[in-house]
Amino acid sequence: EYWSVPELYKKHQKVFDQFFLQRLNRIKKYQKNSYSNVLDVGAGYGFWSNFLIKNNYNVTSIEPHKQACDYANKTYDINCQNLFFEETDFNQSFDQIFMFDVLEHFINPKQMLEKAKGLLRPGGLIYIQVPNVLGLKYPLNHSLGLPHHIWQFNPKSLRNLLISAGFEPLQYWTGIQGVIGEYENGGVTVLKKSMWTLANFLKRGNRIQFIARAPDA
Repeated sequence: EYWSVPELYKKHQKVFDQFFLQRLNRIKKYQKNSYSNVLDVGAGYGFWSNFLIKNNYNVTSIEPHKQACDYANKTYDINCQNLFFEETDFNQSFDQIFMFDVLEHFINPKQMLEKAKGLLRPGGLIYIQVPNVLGLKYPLNHSLGLPHHIWQFNPKSLRNLLISAGFEPLQYWTGIQGVIGEYENGGVTVLKKSMWTLANFLKRGNRIQFIARAPDA
């Protein structure tokens, strides 16, 4: 199910960038300043970090997979640090932290959210994406990601976790991710796109996205 690799990004960049623009518009709704210092946790090959840089964000990227981190540094104007989030010790604070498909891999997600809160400026934002384990979801046939996904979330459990870590949840969506596989396996029909749109409207997409705010003081 992992389609975010360089050869597929190049082939389907328009599809990726549509998702990236959607993310950007959502975070802009809540950010307090137009130019932000942000942390991309689990940056992968640097696609999202590079998109943020092109949109005038000051980006710090970390990625535990050395090959992916090296690719990001070589290909884009990114200073990706080959680190696990648990190992980081930053001497700066951030306006926003992004964790896309990361939280479900932590042994202690609450502890990592508390660490993220400590790295945010007062009133800073965290934007999280995790798989959605709740009931019927689209695209179909997406697995639980075992054994790599230590935790499974639905909107209620993720909201409760954010609150327990000291965040104020602001808004959530479900989204359709992993669709590159659909484009690779014969293309996407109008019916399928309609089903994805309906799934998002009914909040049955196969990913949950949450934006939450750290305390103001």
